[in-house]
Amino acid sequence: LTIASLVLLGSENSLSRFLPCAEVRFGYKINESEIRNQDTVIFKGGYLLYYNQIWDKINARNLTLSIPLEMRLVERKAFDEQTIREAVNNAIIHRDYLLQESSFIMQYPTKITIKSPGGFPEGITEKNIMNESKPRNKLMADILFKCELVEQFGNGVNLMYKNQLSLGKNPPNYRNSSDKRVVLELDGNIQDIEFAK
Repeated sequence: LTIASLVLLGSENSLSRFLPCAEVRFGYKINESEIRNQDTVIFKGGYLLYYNQIWDKINARNLTLSIPLEMRLVERKAFDEQTIREAVNNAIIHRDYLLQESSFIMQYPTKITIKSPGGFPEGITEKNIMNESKPRNKLMADILFKCELVEQFGNGVNLMYKNQLSLGKNPPNYRNSSDKRVVLELDGNIQDIEFAK
């Protein structure tokens, strides 16, 4: 029995016995100064069993942004589905499952923060993350790739950068990461409306 099989397809009962921290805790706040979440969900069990539920939860409060383009308005979401799915997949694939800590997704109206235990894999830094790829859990990466849930190996972060920048948003931000956890911030605000057009 592998960690990959438990994390991806294990029952809630099995994970609570053998790998209790393999869960994703979701919270929603109107702003960062709020103390309590307005909404909280703990996703337990096999990741593939709740994979779509995470996006549905985020998308339920996903603001629609209007971009004026000549005589019409083009509508785009604050959070791009492909970017969010890639970011959550990365948190699942690259986290350290030996650490007794959950993965966290905190959503605000125009920002999402994803925290995963364990820091960057050896040799990966905030500066080289677009050019280097080293999955901490290779079997999980292989399975999600074969299920067509992640991009081709090593391109996930590049895809997130492309999607963010193409809409005039700030690029993915890893600056609050440490050797104990990876922290990814995704900005939902359009910073450059002319570039977004």
